[in-house]
Amino acid sequence: MSVGSRSNLREARPELIDSVLGVLSKPQRTLLHHALASSLVDAYLDAVADERPARLAVWMESKSATNLRDAAAATFFSAAARALEEFVDRNQFGDLAAAPLRALRPRRPHAAVPEARPEVVADVDGATNTIVARLSEDAYGGDHARNVSAWAKRIARRLGLSDRDVSFAGRCGLIHDVGELQLPGGIASAARPLREGELALVRTHVLIGEALALENPLLAPFAPAIRSHHERFDGGGYPDRLRGDAIPLAARILAVADAFNAMVGRRSHRASITAPDALEGLRLGAGSQFDPRIVSALAAVVSAR
Repeated sequence: MSVGSRSNLREARPELIDSVLGVLSKPQRTLLHHALASSLVDAYLDAVADERPARLAVWMESKSATNLRDAAAATFFSAAARALEEFVDRNQFGDLAAAPLRALRPRRPHAAVPEARPEVVADVDGATNTIVARLSEDAYGGDHARNVSAWAKRIARRLGLSDRDVSFAGRCGLIHDVGELQLPGGIASAARPLREGELALVRTHVLIGEALALENPLLAPFAPAIRSHHERFDGGGYPDRLRGDAIPLAARILAVADAFNAMVGRRSHRASITAPDALEGLRLGAGSQFDPRIVSALAAVVSAR
């Protein structure tokens, strides 16, 4: 097959479905797998046609939560995405066709932010401030972003990171929830416990946020931290079940800063708790949900205030 366009990619739909089903032996294939393979390919084709790579990630996260047991869904979809990417690469359909599939790859820890000219730094700050302004349209979102940013910088400084990496952690804090801007109105800040389907939808904000960051070269360095700030130190988080030091350092800092601010900040559906009580909760999660070294750094920051 020659270099493809969006039109002949859609014409290849049967072959795409076959490539997805090919990750399973014939005895393993159920009617559910056939249906999911067709739906996955259609979601992928729609993401390509609309030039919105994040659409496929959102669809996959939702299906993982509602159609199969998590482990089975994760295994099937991970293998299916690889099969689709191999098919697209093998048949030379190009970068546009590959983008939704590459957005599903687990991200590796970020490198230190390179030195940038002052005008570039100003452009980055302008981009992040625009996002915070959008988040501020929600009564909680803007304050949460600014507070998480402040705690992230304090933690990074306590860890002895360079000034550049301290600034990087702070900017990550400002935009870590940018994906929530594309969720249905109010769901991320609902004044009630979320239902199972709603929770699965909210979890897609890390994938949407990563895709949004990758679309802007100024914000692309922050994409791994955005994607991974809900990973757990013990490997039980999402979206990639990364463990320990495989989680980007900035994301591990965000996880602690985010959780702490969520506990001490006032929300419409619950009262805040004291900083000592919040720290005790973080200590209980150290080694499982949180990096113990970062919890200790936050505790030192709070005790010094």
